[in-house]
Amino acid sequence: MNKSFSYALVAIPAIAVTTFAARSSISAGQGGALVRLQPATPGVSQSGHANLSGTVRAGQFQGGGAGLTGMNAGQLTTGTLSVNRLPVPMVFSSAATTGINITATSSSLGTSAIKGTVTDTSSIVYGVWGVASSTFGRGVYGLNLSTSGSGAYGVYGRSDSSAGSGVYGESASSFGVQGNATGSSGLNYGVYGTTESANGRGVRGVALANSGINYGVSGQSSSPDGFGVFGTGLVTGILGRATNASGIPIGIHGQSNNSGDDGRGVFGETTAPNGAGVRGENTAVSGGLGVGVFGKGGVGVYGDGIAAGLRGYSAYNTGIYAFGHSGGLQAIGSRSTAGSVGVHGITQSTTGYGVLGTFSDVGGTPGSPAYGIYGLVDRDGDRALIGDSDITSGSGYGVFGDTDGVGIAVYASGSFAASGGKAFRIDHPMDPENKYLFHYCTEGPEPLLEYSGTITTSASGYAWVELPEYFAEINRDLRYQLTVVDQTGEFTMAIVSKKVQNNRFQIRTSRPEVEVCWEVKGVRNDAYMRHYGAPVVTDKADNERGLFEHPELYGYGRDRAFPHDQPKGYKKNRLNQKVTP
Repeated sequence: MNKSFSYALVAIPAIAVTTFAARSSISAGQGGALVRLQPATPGVSQSGHANLSGTVRAGQFQGGGAGLTGMNAGQLTTGTLSVNRLPVPMVFSSAATTGINITATSSSLGTSAIKGTVTDTSSIVYGVWGVASSTFGRGVYGLNLSTSGSGAYGVYGRSDSSAGSGVYGESASSFGVQGNATGSSGLNYGVYGTTESANGRGVRGVALANSGINYGVSGQSSSPDGFGVFGTGLVTGILGRATNASGIPIGIHGQSNNSGDDGRGVFGETTAPNGAGVRGENTAVSGGLGVGVFGKGGVGVYGDGIAAGLRGYSAYNTGIYAFGHSGGLQAIGSRSTAGSVGVHGITQSTTGYGVLGTFSDVGGTPGSPAYGIYGLVDRDGDRALIGDSDITSGSGYGVFGDTDGVGIAVYASGSFAASGGKAFRIDHPMDPENKYLFHYCTEGPEPLLEYSGTITTSASGYAWVELPEYFAEINRDLRYQLTVVDQTGEFTMAIVSKKVQNNRFQIRTSRPEVEVCWEVKGVRNDAYMRHYGAPVVTDKADNERGLFEHPELYGYGRDRAFPHDQPKGYKKNRLNQKVTP
């Protein structure tokens, strides 16, 4: 009995020691599975480490989170993380391909994977700001993977300000905004801009650098049917404006580097009956030469249209002004259409010109002849230049040539013909203010040259008539005519005693010292006539058969005249389309 009690007394102290040791180990953070709760918030600060393999559930987590690693962001599935819990600014650094990747799976309208908002209303602030330091990098890159639909945008910008821009690009020396469409087929746009405002801009680009090659907007497309820049607007699809007061400011600059035969720096197209594929307008009303469209190159401006390939209109100056080192203006009318016109010029000014061609001498060594207007044909029966006057009374001119007394007003290099009379017209010497005087040419079936003069025979009754030194080179089949001028009342005879030899001939009279008027005519025999001849009767060209110079003289109507001389209504329907300012 006493032995058993004694054992129990020894065992109790041993248990007490073990419990104390266990609590000491927990307080030192070395063992156990107990987390001490604090009665107050934030409680008593404790030092140590927690290593848990289970789940921690808490109403609130506080602390800097320094050294937090191995955290799976995919487990943060619900809840809102206040920005006050994050350090500002936040800096992320990652060696991965994508630094931050956020995916939004909602199908609701307006869903955004990332949305940046700034509330300042006065400073220059950014909702989203992207920076890239790579020479091939993108500050902001938008990608739309949809393969169909017209509303798929890689980057979409919107501005509710009447003076703002949906997308604004700025570059110190390169591209403000660059658009690139790499599709090899279909309808692709490097940059596509749309505005529904009468004063809005579908796309607006500004380059502020004052040197180098700068672009407000640069668009590029690799598709044969695509567009580098495509603009659509109710009033203006693309508006280019250059405000530089010096140099050569350019509102829109189009460039094509295609080495083939069909590159276009600027291409304009319209389906409107009275519209314009490309329209250039200069609104200056004074000073300088206002140009609506200025073209420079092998072909400065090329136009292809059903009604007119190129049409220029100016209320004050020049409708079309062309300057070129090889050709100022070249116009081609479609050969598949009857009555097509290469160049058609209209003026509504009483002192204006429908077409004005000017050669401006810039000095230097004279070369080949220059031409203000040059007409060329290569088919039988065609006309290089047509001048037509439709007036039926008064004084009208089909072709008018003018010179200030030096040079030739109208010159024909080759044969010259007229269906009417060939005459000189001068101011009438008796009434120069009100009348003209006409003298007409002598005509015949041979091209005759005429030489005449007066000579007096010697005491022996002989005289030699000297002719020009070139006479024998350009004359054949000579004809002589002599007339005696004698007031003595005596009859005197005159003969050609010796024909032309060494460019002179001899006259003999029946009495000495007699005045004789002489005339020699020869058939023209210069190199041109020896080569081409002077035909009297020729056949009409195929496209002239059945037509007449003056059909009314043979009982026909004007519909049997040559095309250039058709009735007025015909020509007006063909040429005088409505002039749209």
